[in-house]
Amino acid sequence: MSNPIELPDLDRQFRKKPVVIEAIQWAGNNLPEVMEFAGPAKADARLDLDGLKIYTLEGTMRASIGDWIIRGVKGELYPCKPDIFDATYEPALAAQSQGADEQASAAPAPVKDHVVREVVNELRDIAKQYHNTEQLRARLRSAIDPLLNATKEQNEKI
Repeated sequence: MSNPIELPDLDRQFRKKPVVIEAIQWAGNNLPEVMEFAGPAKADARLDLDGLKIYTLEGTMRASIGDWIIRGVKGELYPCKPDIFDATYEPALAAQSQGADEQASAAPAPVKDHVVREVVNELRDIAKQYHNTEQLRARLRSAIDPLLNATKEQNEKI
């Protein structure tokens, strides 16, 4: 009998994909806004004596006052408790702003055109000279390293 394969913990960890969702908070007195938000899926939400009921793919769920009503990626509605919502989501504008800041700080400094031309010409000459040889990779690497190191040093200064 074979032993089960032990997976490292990292193989069991997942990150939620960054998906922008739409949501409205149920306040108990904003049924018209919730129904307008629900749009074509409004048949999936009903108010009765037990409160706001949302008919989901998993069954009927009750939304308490303060819960968020989320429209999923396929247009489906489902309620979400405020603490779970706060731990899972942030305003899309804040996420976009943070993403832009991260991209700006992670963006490499631009390399001047004449430097790129010189490196490309050098790579072309190396490829011609060392075509079909074991040395080609090492020679290409030695030609590219100074450019990469210079770019790295520029980025560290920023």
